[in-house]
Amino acid sequence: MSQQDAQTAGRSVSGPRNRLLPLLPAGLWVAALGTLAFVSANPVTLNRDQIFESRLVVSATVDDPASGVCTIVEVWKGPGETDKAITVRGLPGDHVQQGETYILPLLVGRGPVYEVTPATRVPGQPRLVYRASRAALAQLEQICDR
Repeated sequence: MSQQDAQTAGRSVSGPRNRLLPLLPAGLWVAALGTLAFVSANPVTLNRDQIFESRLVVSATVDDPASGVCTIVEVWKGPGETDKAITVRGLPGDHVQQGETYILPLLVGRGPVYEVTPATRVPGQPRLVYRASRAALAQLEQICDR
């Protein structure tokens, strides 16, 4: 064994693999946090006061966002008929998509026209409707005591 081999035998060789090894747990931690944030971010929360103040709460498919024409899929509260076309005033047209189903808390308007129940008593606030996801429908079921 040469003198140079004897000197290197007592030292550990620090290659790129040994330098990156401490970064592995940090990378896994960041990936786990990212996954958690993606899965649990922005849960749907229905406005209970808005639901309680509504005369009619339905899940309905939006047929025409511009005119507010919707078809009732299910009646959750109040008088209403399934598969009936209704016109909803105050439907946030820029937040709803044609063919999608939403939970609509409604006040009875004049004639066959309904109005989205205000979420707050503050004038000028946007009217809230909710995408009819499983989580939102489960909340609605609890609120309506079904």
